[in-house]
Amino acid sequence: MRMRPQTEYVPKPMMAIGNAPILEHIMRYFSAFGHDEFILCLGYRKELIEEYFRGKPWNVKLVDTGENASKSERLAKVAHLLKEEFFVSYGDDLCTVDLNALLAYHKKTGALMTVTAPKMTSPYGILELEGSGKVLAFKEKPVLTHRINGGFLAMKKSALSFITPGEDLESGLMQRLASEGKLYAFPHNGFWASMNTHQDNIMLNELWNSGKAEWKIWKD
Repeated sequence: MRMRPQTEYVPKPMMAIGNAPILEHIMRYFSAFGHDEFILCLGYRKELIEEYFRGKPWNVKLVDTGENASKSERLAKVAHLLKEEFFVSYGDDLCTVDLNALLAYHKKTGALMTVTAPKMTSPYGILELEGSGKVLAFKEKPVLTHRINGGFLAMKKSALSFITPGEDLESGLMQRLASEGKLYAFPHNGFWASMNTHQDNIMLNELWNSGKAEWKIWKD
């Protein structure tokens, strides 16, 4: 909704950064770490993704999981195709997390799900006030202390048994795993960005066109 009218014609993961959709950027990033088997859970305008990857030299399974399914439901629908441990990416985030270090940490802790956890830069200036309303300090778009769910998840297949139909990944499965002590976070202090708005798309294209795309670790 926040990226209309473009998303009336293409699904958000197919919106371009440079000369390729963000989805391909994510897949190339995974491939650079040696992870090159992909399952794409398709829904809205699925035919555009199917057409794009038809004929490309990718090891990709394209699965129609429905337009209105939640992320948890999409995972459940492809469970029969998943290995015992696997990665999940949302399809609209870019990051410089070390995927192999993430996977090693995930295995070491015994977590059922491990979330890449970057710190977020505030999109707004932050005011520090005293009781009277006097501004003591102003910080323009500071890096916040709290860490967020940055996507780029490592999961065990057994985590899917905690899914309740109709619930989403964040408000359902993640909260349930956290309450069971089975959800871990992998701190990430490097680059992370989510393409939620047109301004995000412009920013990522500016980084790409200026040669400052930190996530580009693959060779052309």
